Amino acid sequence: MENPYQTPNSIPQEEIYAESYQRNIPETPINLDATWCISRGWRLTCNNFKLFFLCITLPLIITFIINSILSTIAVKIDGQTMMNVGGQIIVRNNLGFANVIIGIISNLFSVVVGMGIIKVTLEFLDGKQVSFSTAFSQTNKMITGFIASILFGIMITVGLLLLIVPGIYLATRFGYFLHAIVDKNCGIMDSFKYSTELTRNNKMNIFVLALLTILVAIAGILALIVGLLWAYPTIYLALTIAYCCLHHGKSRRLEQI
Repeated sequence: MENPYQTPNSIPQEEIYAESYQRNIPETPINLDATWCISRGWRLTCNNFKLFFLCITLPLIITFIINSILSTIAVKIDGQTMMNVGGQIIVRNNLGFANVIIGIISNLFSVVVGMGIIKVTLEFLDGKQVSFSTAFSQTNKMITGFIASILFGIMITVGLLLLIVPGIYLATRFGYFLHAIVDKNCGIMDSFKYSTELTRNNKMNIFVLALLTILVAIAGILALIVGLLWAYPTIYLALTIAYCCLHHGKSRRLEQI
């Protein structure tokens, strides 16, 4: 017999994770609460700081170091040009073969880590075990993510040149293309289509979420840079929480973890 005095909210953790949430695009769009996504991301970061430092922040630091080393190598190979502009000496890196090849390698590595971190956040929110290696687990989707990222960058750049607003619109509609590739194993064009369907009627909410993530990043920088150790996991988690909420709203799983 059940205890009538049992606290209603005392839900065993295994029951929360036992629920099966298939992330399918809902017929009726779910209104996204951007501030709730940020607050949940912050709370999860604070409660699991060591885990997310290992699985999110550290891979980002490694990516930065590797890309910096590769960039230095490219400059050494291709050399630099010094120009006198208005009495000021400006040093410009030569765009040679090394810069092009190393630039491609750097972007490929960044995309793999970016998708890996998305995998980390998705797995964690699904109640699964994550580790440092999870951040490097998406190498099989590297080419798809890389080409899709190039197309996304071109679209946003062209959109911003067309009076800025089109670029913001495209960013809010197509911004979840990498999540679609990681979570749904979508192809290049299907990932953009999936993101478009998922974000319908939520353009302003996603724009607000983007502004909030920028504010979190700025706050991390102002906090003597060290604040970025909390800012980056908060941002990645908030974006993935929003991705989940667009599928099934504020599920019990998201509210209880």
